[in-house]
Amino acid sequence: MFNHPCSSCYHRYHAFEGQNQIPFYENQLQEAFSRVSLTPHNNNNPDFSGQRSTIFSFDEEEQGYEYKYPFVSPNPSSYLVPPSMQHSNTVPTRLIPMNESLMINGNNSRRNVHRNFNGTRSPQSWSQRPCSSVNYLRGKILDLAKTQCGCRVLQDTMKGLTSKEEVSVFFQELVDHNVIELMGHSFGNYVFQKLVEICSEEQITTIVFNATKNVLKFVNLCLDIHGTRSVQKLLEHVTNQEQRLCIMSALTPRVVALSTNTNGLHVVDHCVKHFSSEDTKYMMNIVATNCFKIATDKSGCCVIQQFVDHAPGESKDLLMAGIILNAPLLAENCYGNYVVQHLVSLKIARVTKSLMKQLEGKFVSMSCNKYGSNVVEKFFQDSGESHSRSIILELLHYPNVSMLLVDPYANFVISSAIIVSKGGTREELLKVIKQHSPMMRSNHYGKKLLGRLRKFLCHV
Repeated sequence: MFNHPCSSCYHRYHAFEGQNQIPFYENQLQEAFSRVSLTPHNNNNPDFSGQRSTIFSFDEEEQGYEYKYPFVSPNPSSYLVPPSMQHSNTVPTRLIPMNESLMINGNNSRRNVHRNFNGTRSPQSWSQRPCSSVNYLRGKILDLAKTQCGCRVLQDTMKGLTSKEEVSVFFQELVDHNVIELMGHSFGNYVFQKLVEICSEEQITTIVFNATKNVLKFVNLCLDIHGTRSVQKLLEHVTNQEQRLCIMSALTPRVVALSTNTNGLHVVDHCVKHFSSEDTKYMMNIVATNCFKIATDKSGCCVIQQFVDHAPGESKDLLMAGIILNAPLLAENCYGNYVVQHLVSLKIARVTKSLMKQLEGKFVSMSCNKYGSNVVEKFFQDSGESHSRSIILELLHYPNVSMLLVDPYANFVISSAIIVSKGGTREELLKVIKQHSPMMRSNHYGKKLLGRLRKFLCHV
């Protein structure tokens, strides 16, 4: 039998006496309490009641707050019994090391542990501590920006900055070092974005110069999932021609690589939206020259549609000419078909006429293609009655027109053609369908087409 000052554990042990049973946790208790020296916090008061009391103190040397509990051991390697367990009938199954400063809530139900700036744990949230002022943060800003909690503290602190001197402290520590590394950091990019919002025009110019000093690193940053956010935020706050020229000179030669990347496309999109047509003129010319490569890419097809919408006169004409030239291949591509459809949806007469001429004789094969059939239906919707009639006549004059009625994709084209056609053109289409209806009833797609057109066929 062993003695210890914890009465609850003592009585719990004696509950087993006389039963010839040994508690399963006796060995753990012996080992644990052999390392624990539980003494009152106030050694000069022998009548210390042992009630729970939390002493809050400020360490001048460490410049931080810490909680001290009434029962601590002078031995730094010993262990601490939490206050919630001091008067409980439950034996603690885990003793907490002294170097873990814990804050136990009033209901003793949860532990909130936060780390101090120097790596030790602190019971208070950083955002609630007075030591998050600029003077305290001086010299630690870059390191804090690269931690999850630290980046939040810095963002909250920057929201309350009122003077240029305080902004300069953050600017010098973050930008004078490797700003590219900060912009691409998983936590640091959020601090950079907040910094850009509070910087002056002169400071933004310095950031742009430092970021684009190494063009290859800057382009790789645009392709990075974290870096692209930083670059987009920087583009939103670029204000003068010097800054725009510096950025465009770095991005323009690599616009094809940027446009075909899921992260880089957002940077190109921001350039188109926030810069003038004069600033993006050379970039658009490169896109027009490489329009087929960009338009057949998953990300590039989105970029090229943005360029079509925002490009100025001459650049826009050059870009649309490249799309029209490659329209037969683009129309049957899984991504390129969206670019052709976008061009048709603009409803520019000369563009639609050029597309019709380029695709003449290819509408039958497009109708039987998974992606090309969408382009044909788009023509029916937006090209106008005369162009729709030309396409329908091409389909009707196809020698094996009956195969279009049971094709997995062409049957939808025929259905759309009947809806948009009028007069004699529609009657001729319905006549062909009624003529081949017995064959269509034995085919899955043919039966579906007949079902969709039942209301039209009943009048024939």
